[in-house]
Amino acid sequence: NILKDVLTAARKLQGPAALMKGATPMTLEEYNVLVARGSLCCRQALVLCWLRAARTADVLALRAGSLWREGNQLCIELGSEKAKNLGIPGFVTVALPPREALLLAPLIASRPPLTAPSKRPPLLPLTYDQFRSYILTNRPSNSTIAPHSMRKGAVLRMLKAGMTLKDISYITQHRTVDGLMSYVTLIYK
Repeated sequence: NILKDVLTAARKLQGPAALMKGATPMTLEEYNVLVARGSLCCRQALVLCWLRAARTADVLALRAGSLWREGNQLCIELGSEKAKNLGIPGFVTVALPPREALLLAPLIASRPPLTAPSKRPPLLPLTYDQFRSYILTNRPSNSTIAPHSMRKGAVLRMLKAGMTLKDISYITQHRTVDGLMSYVTLIYK
C-alpha cells in the first residue's frame, strides 16, 4: 500500500502524461476544409469548438441566447456550474474573425441572455453522433481527425501563438494550468 502511494505521488510530480494517444490535433488546413463543407449547423458547431477550443459536448449543450457580441469579440455563455467551479464570469470572450462571424450570425443574440439556460431551447439541433459523422465524412482524404481533434488543435494554435497558459485555460475551461500541460508536450515533439 505504501509503495502504491509513493508511485502515485511520483507520477503526480512528473505532471500529466503527454497526449500521445487519442485524437490527432486538427490543423488549420483541416479546419479550413471542414468549415467549407457540410450543413450550416455542423459548420457552426465546428466554428464554436475551434474558436473556444471547446469540448464538443460543451458546444452541443449551448442554449438559444448563449452567444452575443461585444465589438469584435464573441461572448459565449458557460454553464453556471463550470463558471462557479472556475471562479470566472458566466461567459468567455473570443476573437470573432469575419468568416466565422458570417457563419454564426444567425445564432448570435442582440444581448446577453436574461433567462436561465434551462428555460431556453438548444442553440443547435445536433447530436454528437451527427457531428461526429460530419467530421468523419467531410475531413480531407488521409486525415485522421475526430471531434476532439478540434480542441487539441485549437489549444496547440493558441500555444504556438504565444498565449499564456492562464489565458488558454480561461477560454478552454481547464480547471488548472496543469490540465493544459499535456498539450504543451505536443509542441516539442
